[in-house]
Amino acid sequence: MEILYWGLSLTCLFLAVILFWQNKDSGRWLAYFMLFLSCYVGLSTLELMAVCISPVIYFLLLSIVFLPGPLLLGFIGHISTRKLISVRDFIPCCLPILTVLIASEQLSDKALFSIVAKDSYRQADYVAFFNIMMTMSGVYIVFYGVAAFRFVFKIRKDWYSYQSSSMPRSWFSVLQIISAVTLVMVFQAISAFLYPAGNEYSIGNLSLLLLTPCFIYQSCMTIYHHITHKEVVVIQHPLTYGEHLDEYGDQELSFMGKTLREKIVSEKLYLEINLSLAALAEYLGVTPHKLSEVINKEFKQSFYNFINDLRSHHAAKELKNNPQKPIAAVQYDSGFASKSTFYTYFKKHYGCTPKQYRDKLLNVELLE
Repeated sequence: MEILYWGLSLTCLFLAVILFWQNKDSGRWLAYFMLFLSCYVGLSTLELMAVCISPVIYFLLLSIVFLPGPLLLGFIGHISTRKLISVRDFIPCCLPILTVLIASEQLSDKALFSIVAKDSYRQADYVAFFNIMMTMSGVYIVFYGVAAFRFVFKIRKDWYSYQSSSMPRSWFSVLQIISAVTLVMVFQAISAFLYPAGNEYSIGNLSLLLLTPCFIYQSCMTIYHHITHKEVVVIQHPLTYGEHLDEYGDQELSFMGKTLREKIVSEKLYLEINLSLAALAEYLGVTPHKLSEVINKEFKQSFYNFINDLRSHHAAKELKNNPQKPIAAVQYDSGFASKSTFYTYFKKHYGCTPKQYRDKLLNVELLE
């Protein structure tokens, strides 16, 4: 069992290093989460090996139990232009450190760097502090789990517009991931109450054993996507505008909007199926907020409506110029990952489905 845990821990660490090395926005938060899993599984491995380090050192390592909540919300929320996570969300990680600084003598009287008996983890004072810390970590993960759940549920109807290579295509699958991570960490907290000295067959460790391969698979798929798909890069002459657009008049704003549209249309950036606001902003050399503000003020549209409108017009041209081309191929070649999104936007502009549109074109040609 120890070999299995060590293997999972080192695999998570290896994948985290690769994701960091690839340096893609879509994989950065996943890399953080994999690094957390590596450390957490590694800590569980010490329990399996019956290696009981000093209770004070172990208590310091409890800082990682406050990481999964913010990391989960950061991982889920990276597809949004809104900043959901900041440094302050990680402040609770300092609680175990502060506890050690204030009450180290109550935690243990053993030498700091020593191997101790398991009974040292069952002393009344240590168990009391340990239970408080695990209760707080359990509440913390539930809070962030609910926040992540609400975020995904809120944008579920337009999910396919929020595309990221590090996340499943289905919003329902993402909700399952959120629920699984939240439940596993809650089980870990419950197991800590029942077994302060650790137990290799606790419900917490077993559930962690099931969760880790899921994230290993998702990391492998993300890395593979980054290798096989060329992403946009920053151009040499970025658009440089002020952070706030209120200072610009209608003429300047119109010029910025025109320049932006010409760039997107001339290079057909909207055909990139994984295009996101963050990726396009990076390519244009502006902040996501700035890009979104230009589109909102000049075109009176959200980013995704703006891009999907361009995709719809491209699809109409494809249907006309390539009458034998399968509609599914037209959908993907136009940048639509979802059939439902493709049909929704196409009907919005042309009042019919792509098939009906193509049939009308064929009928016109026959009449001529």
